[in-house]
Amino acid sequence: MFGIGDFFKRIQGGFAKELFLRKAIADAVKKCANIDVAVEDMSVKDGIVNLNKISQAARSVIFIKKQAILAEINGQQAGVLVKDIR
Repeated sequence: MFGIGDFFKRIQGGFAKELFLRKAIADAVKKCANIDVAVEDMSVKDGIVNLNKISQAARSVIFIKKQAILAEINGQQAGVLVKDIR
């Protein structure tokens, strides 16, 4: 039987990994496309990044430079392999 402390450590560790991945994505988009994307405005599920609350023009620039952004993201971190940006 695990204690409540172990439960919260496991949750905190998972949240930290998710936050690190989102920060790596935001940095890669800023570096390659020169667009600021807030960490709160993205979600990652099964290697697919969904960007919310950004303009259509910014989405177009990100789509054009998608391959460079994906290479930058996957080169920075070794956790989750990011396959697509939507």
